[in-house]
Amino acid sequence: FILPTYYKSEAFPISIIEAMRCGNAIMTTNYKYLPEIVSAKNGLLVDIKSIESLLDAIESLLNDKKKLRTIQEFNRNYAKDKYSLDNYIDSLRKIVCEG
Repeated sequence: FILPTYYKSEAFPISIIEAMRCGNAIMTTNYKYLPEIVSAKNGLLVDIKSIESLLDAIESLLNDKKKLRTIQEFNRNYAKDKYSLDNYIDSLRKIVCEG
């Protein structure tokens, strides 16, 4: 999954979570909050407006199938656990009950 973004208001793209849950490796821009969402375990960060950086990231995963598969499996499980409906409801309860 590739999201080379640099929008001024970029924060937390839901599409990244959806892509993780589908078992995709993530490639996104090293920009604003995105490095807090995507680590080396989830995929790769690329430089803003750099086609070369994006090509290097794509090639690195295509050339290292083991690393790609490890990231894919990690993302599937990570998104399932961290972003589950139960976790979301628990977070809402904490906000409502503590607010």
